[in-house]
Amino acid sequence: MSNLPNEGDPRLEFLRAMRSCHPDWMATGRVTFGGSLSWELWKTRYFLPILRPNLEAGWAACARHDARAWQEIDRSIDQALPSDLAERSRKAGALLANGFRPPTAEKLWARITQEIAAGRQPGHLATVMAMRAATFSISPHLALGCYLLVEAKGGWGAEAEIQWWDLVDDCLSSTTAQAGPIFRIA
Repeated sequence: MSNLPNEGDPRLEFLRAMRSCHPDWMATGRVTFGGSLSWELWKTRYFLPILRPNLEAGWAACARHDARAWQEIDRSIDQALPSDLAERSRKAGALLANGFRPPTAEKLWARITQEIAAGRQPGHLATVMAMRAATFSISPHLALGCYLLVEAKGGWGAEAEIQWWDLVDDCLSSTTAQAGPIFRIA
C-alpha cells in the first residue's frame, strides 16, 4: 500500500482491525465485487440487502456463541447470492477459515472451521470474517469496513487504493445514521 495512513487517520483503525479479521487480505482475489460493475449497483444489489445484514447477524451469533444461528446465516448468503458470486465467496471464506488456526480456547471457531473444511458448511467470506471479528472483540462496524476493503481490493486490484477507501466510506455511510463521509483526509 503506497498511501499508508498516519496516526490520527481513521483508516488506520481499519488496517489494525484487519490483522484480526483477515490477516492475508492483500492476497485475496475478487469475491463478489468486480471493478467493472459500478460500486453503487453492487452496493444496492448485494452489499446492503445480503452481505451487510448477514455479516452483522453472523457477528452477533458468534458473540453469543450460537453456532446454529451462524450456520443458518452462512447458508442464507449461499441462497441469496448468484451462483458465481457465491462460489467465489465460499472459496475466499474457506481459504481464510482453513488458513489460520483458531485460538486454543475457541471451540466455536474450531467447530465451524471443521464444518467448512468437510464441505458441510459454505463458509462465506462475510460470515468467516464476522466470526473472527467477534472472537477478537472487533466491532461489527469495523468488521464491515474490513470486509469492504477486501472486496474493493479484490475488485480493483492493489493499484486502486484510493478507490478502496471511497467504496468503504460510501458503503459505511449507507449503513449508519452518520451524515457525511467517514474519512476526512486532507
